[in-house]
Amino acid sequence: MNPILNADLGVYASAVGAAQRLVDGNYHFDAGFVQENGTIDSYSLEVDRDGQIQYEAHQNVILYRTFRMTDMYTPN
Repeated sequence: MNPILNADLGVYASAVGAAQRLVDGNYHFDAGFVQENGTIDSYSLEVDRDGQIQYEAHQNVILYRTFRMTDMYTPN
């Protein structure tokens, strides 16, 4: 079996998270429990097909899962 994507997100989540393939072929990842510098944070990231980060959001709380949505009612 060959991997379809190998992306370095720049963080390590020891627990919780999500992965989602987007309509345009990019991927959305949630690194939901990142311990760094004495804090617990989470990151939501979008990477393109080459594994390059296109978007990053940082939150200073634990996020069990995050997903990208087209609007309030339609999943992406």
